[in-house]
Amino acid sequence: MSSRTVINHGYCAVLILGVVFMLFGALDGWAEEAFPGKTVVVIGTGTIPGQNVETAKNQAVAVALAAAVETVMASQIPLQTRIDEFEVLDTYFYGNSEKYVQDFKVMAQFESNRYYRVLVQVSVDEGLICKQLAGLGIASMPHDAVEILFLISERNIDDAAPRRWWLSDSVEPPNVTEQEMGKKMAAMGLRVVDHEKPLGAVVENAMGEAIDIDDERAIAIGRGLNADVVVVGKSEAVWVPNTMGAELRSFQAVLTARALRIDSGTRIAATDQAFVSVSQERIDGGRKALAGVGVLAAGDLARQIISSWAPVSAQENKVQIIVRGTHQLGRFVKFRKMLKDIPGVKAVGLREIRSNEAVLEVVFEGTSDALAQALMLRAYSDFGINISETGTNRMVVDLVAGGTPVIREEILTSHPDG
Repeated sequence: MSSRTVINHGYCAVLILGVVFMLFGALDGWAEEAFPGKTVVVIGTGTIPGQNVETAKNQAVAVALAAAVETVMASQIPLQTRIDEFEVLDTYFYGNSEKYVQDFKVMAQFESNRYYRVLVQVSVDEGLICKQLAGLGIASMPHDAVEILFLISERNIDDAAPRRWWLSDSVEPPNVTEQEMGKKMAAMGLRVVDHEKPLGAVVENAMGEAIDIDDERAIAIGRGLNADVVVVGKSEAVWVPNTMGAELRSFQAVLTARALRIDSGTRIAATDQAFVSVSQERIDGGRKALAGVGVLAAGDLARQIISSWAPVSAQENKVQIIVRGTHQLGRFVKFRKMLKDIPGVKAVGLREIRSNEAVLEVVFEGTSDALAQALMLRAYSDFGINISETGTNRMVVDLVAGGTPVIREEILTSHPDG
C-alpha cells in the first residue's frame, strides 16, 4: 500500500508518494549506465511570491529533489538513526541534495491560488548515498567487509539450457545477470567474490554428480571460496508479444534469488523481480532484460543483507566516549570514521549532541583502556586528540587543532577497567 508523508520546509510542503520503481531498459545499451539508480516520484510545493510563478516552480522542484534524496536515504538507515544523526545528515544530505540527484523530469505541474505544485520523477544515486553513509560512520552495520558470491543460473532467448558457471565441464560466455548484480552490490558497499579463476575441487566436492544447486551445496561452495554470503538463484529472458512497427519488440526477464549466510547457514534475504526491455534483435533484447533484472534484484538483496548483517559477537563492551571540540564538524566526522575502522569496534552510535560536545556509544571487543590505546596509535591528518579522562567503559576525548595524540600518563596505569 502506498504511503504519504507531509514534510514542512520553510514555506514549502512536500508530499512524498510511496511510489518507488526502477527505470525500464534504455534502447542504446544494457551497460550499468542504463540503470542509473533508484527512481522515485515525489510532489513538491512552492509558494508564489507576488506574481513570480517561475520562482515558485523552481522552489517546488528543489524541494521535490530534496524529498527524493531523503526517501532513498531513509531506505538505508532506520528512523532512530536519522533522529540521532540529524545534524550530520542535514549537513551532508538535506542541505546538499543536488549531489545525489542524477536526473529528473517534471511530469506534471499546476498553479493553485498562492501555490505551485510539481510532480517530479527523480533518479537518485543510491550507491553514492550508501558510500557517503558508510564514510560518515552512520551505516548501522559494518557491511562493507561482507564478501558476496553469486550462483545465478541464466537462460537467454534461444539458449537450449540454463548456463551454470559452477559446473566443472561448463565453458560459458560471461553471465550478464551476475555482472550487473555485482556492479550494483559493489556500488552499495558490498564486496563481490571473483570466481573467474579455476575452482577445481571446491565445486566438484560440493556438487558431486548433481546439476541443480541446493542451499547445502551453495554454502559449501561459498565456504570454499571464503565468501560470507552466497546468493543463489536463476534468471530467464522470454519474448513478450509487444511490438512497435515492424522491428521493435519487447523482452522480459524474471529472476528469483535468495541470500544465505555462510557461518550460520540461514537465509537472510530473498527477492523476485521482473524487468522489460525493447530491442530490434532477440539476443540483445534478452541481454538487456537480464541486465536490468539483475540490477533490480541486487539492489533489493543488498538492502536486506545490509539490514540483517551483524558479525558473530565475541565478548563486547559498550564504551561511552564524550567528544569535545565538535564545533568543527569535519573533524568530528573524520574521528568517527577512524573510530569505526579500529579492529574490535563493532558499532558506533551517536547518543547525544550538544554545543561543541557529543556523546558516542561504541561497541568494542575489549576495555576502554584498550580502546584508548588503539586511538593513540592512529594518525590524524589535520587535527589531534587529547584523551583527558578514562574510566570503566568511559573516556573523554578532546579534538584539537594540529599536533599529535596526547594521553595523560597516569591514565595508562592508574585504573584498568574492571
